[in-house]
Formats: sequence, structure tokens, C-alpha cells
Amino acid sequence: MNPITKTGLRLLIIIVVLIAFTFVYSLFESRPSKIISYFILTFIFSIVLGIITLLIGRLFKSSRQAFISDPFKIILTLIFIIGIAKILGAYTADRQLTKTSYRDNDSQEESTIQSFTNEDYGVSFDYPSNWTSRTPQRQSTLILLYEDLGTKATCNLSMVTQDQEKIENYDIDYFRNNLSKIHSTIDNLNTQFTTVNDKALSWTTYDTDVQTNEGPLKTRFTTLTALHNGQRFMLIISVPNSNVDRIKFDLQTITESLKFK
Repeated sequence: MNPITKTGLRLLIIIVVLIAFTFVYSLFESRPSKIISYFILTFIFSIVLGIITLLIGRLFKSSRQAFISDPFKIILTLIFIIGIAKILGAYTADRQLTKTSYRDNDSQEESTIQSFTNEDYGVSFDYPSNWTSRTPQRQSTLILLYEDLGTKATCNLSMVTQDQEKIENYDIDYFRNNLSKIHSTIDNLNTQFTTVNDKALSWTTYDTDVQTNEGPLKTRFTTLTALHNGQRFMLIISVPNSNVDRIKFDLQTITESLKFK
């Protein structure tokens, strides 16, 4: 076999092995950017460390038959070592995340459900017991809740005089115009119309930066808007984007229980 063919075959073997390791890595890492980085960085590190190892071998004048003098064996071995180490790291992180998810699920199942009801305005909804009531800062706020398990999520139900004739007017343009007066940036704004417990609602979500003591914090807002007896009700739930998954159960409990009578 001529040297060019031999080199091409060895390079093909290295690439195939690296692809196989990358596939295994993808079983524990769902982010495409991390998977691509795994392939590229493992290849680069193996080449660089392989060259360093060869130079060390030359320095000590190793024989041509020695392992330390064979670039193919060195690079392939390094791919195995680095690749397996990173796969084990991803596996460990995945297991830790799974355990955390189980703990979150357990805490959700153990939470009792509480109810808020305002008989004067005929509105009510349920919420898990890990949300506690705080004193509202505005007269229009009927209830203000804070989540107590560290997600920094809040929920409030406000009521003002109806400012649009029908629920369909609370569309994406309505929220874009009004939110721009409050927030400097609005991302991923989306509004759809749905029905919850026989009540037509405008359901709006968006992301924005909320100023905190640590600086701006990217936050997801979910707003349910309803019209009832000449009043406009808005149920607003906010949570940092990094904690959205942690309150899925809570968000579902609150939004699906909103009722008017």
C-alpha cells in the first residue's frame, strides 16, 4: 500500500471513530452546539497532543517502531481517552439533571393546591402551596403570589375597567404597543386566542430583560387576558427563562383553573 493511500485510510479510521464517539455523546447532550464542539475540540486536542507526544518521542530519540513514534496510534488513543472522558462527564451531568427533575416532580406532587376566589368580581383560580401571597403594590392587583422554591417566579391577577370592546382586540399589536411603554426590549412576542373553562381568553407570551440587583435578567411572561362584566382581567405569570421548566406544573395548574362566574 502506497503512503498516500495508507495515510488516507488512517485518517478515515480516525474520523469514523470520532463520529461514533460523537453519536454516543449526543445521547446525553441535546444541544447541537455542544455536540459539534465535542467533535471539533476532541479532534483538535488529539492532533495537538499527538504532535506534542511525537516531539517528546523525537527528543528522547525513540525507535521508529515505538508507540510514541507512531502518529496514527497516538492520535487514535487520545481520541479514545478524551472522547470517553467527555462522554462520562456528559453522562454524569445528565444523571444529576434527571435526579433534580425527580426531586422537582416529588415536590410538586407533595404540594397541596390552594384557591383564590373573589366573590365580588366572580373570578377564581388554583395554585400550588409553594406559592405564597404578598401585599400588592397597586390597587388594581387582586392578588400577588411569589413562588417559594427559588425559581423567582411571580403571579398576579389585576383588574381594571375594560379598555377594548372585545377579546379579539387584545392581539399582538395591542401588546406590542402597550409593552413598549414598559420594557425597552420585547422578544418572542406571541398572542393566540383560546378558551379556558368556557371563557374566551387572549393568551400572550414574551421575553424581556427585568432589572435586578445583579443586573438585567431575561424573563418569560405569560399573560391571560379576559373580559368580564365590563372589567378587564389580566393573570400575569413571570419567571426567569432559566427556570421556565421548573414551574411547568405550577403554570399549568394556575392557567387551567382560571374561572369566571
